Amino acid sequence: MAVEAAFWERFAEVHWDSVMAEAAWGTVPSALPQTRCVLILVRDAAPVADRQMNDGGFPPIGVVSTAIEADYERALALGAVARSAPISATIGSRRLRLALFASPGGVLVEPLAAGWG
Repeated sequence: MAVEAAFWERFAEVHWDSVMAEAAWGTVPSALPQTRCVLILVRDAAPVADRQMNDGGFPPIGVVSTAIEADYERALALGAVARSAPISATIGSRRLRLALFASPGGVLVEPLAAGWG
């Protein structure tokens, strides 16, 4: 859990309240006024599946990004594993940029940015 917590501290500036062997929880900074975002990580005994961006039935952590490519490369430099490089897509009427990576502990993370192009 210590490696996973260190990744999130550097990637998302999480301020940890507690990091234990099986769980960690802390606060993630938010640009929204009077908003407190809490990240809770719990170790799962089940192995992490090898998922890709368009696979159904998996719950990634969505992270709003203003610079998908830079955030994706920064995550990889911090020890994340690439799953899907940044792409552009239109979902409904929304234009999005998105990518997918796995944190060092296997948590799937999907950075998203709206309004490309």
